[in-house]
Amino acid sequence: AEEAGTGRRAAVKACAKRGLPVQEAAEQLAWELGVLGQLSHPSVVQLLGALHTPKHVLMIMEYAGPRNLFETQQGMDSGRFSQGLALRLLAQIAAGVAHCHSCGVAHRDLKPENVVLSQDGLTAKVVDFGLSDSLAAPCECVGTV
Repeated sequence: AEEAGTGRRAAVKACAKRGLPVQEAAEQLAWELGVLGQLSHPSVVQLLGALHTPKHVLMIMEYAGPRNLFETQQGMDSGRFSQGLALRLLAQIAAGVAHCHSCGVAHRDLKPENVVLSQDGLTAKVVDFGLSDSLAAPCECVGTV
């Protein structure tokens, strides 16, 4: 999406409000809104706002980039990042995760698909906090294995 007037780009995540499985998704989205609202770090996607329509909840986030880490790696001829770039991206991801932990949030689904890279591929941002939980909560296994 693009903001009228400024041209600033944003990513929009939508969730329908009806139906039982959809109700769970709406609750998950509400949780994610709360989590993102308390996080502020250059390596974590920023929440810009939320809209509630009669049929949907829309989460508006900063546009972090066109591709995630997995898609970028799959598109490379060598299938791997240079050592320097890998270290740069890993440091950014680790800093973002450390910030989450300092705020009492465990991401619980950190994987290449949940790290978005900027257009130039030099900046990484952690996204998708739908499975996140409080660090005070009992641990359980979630996500992709």
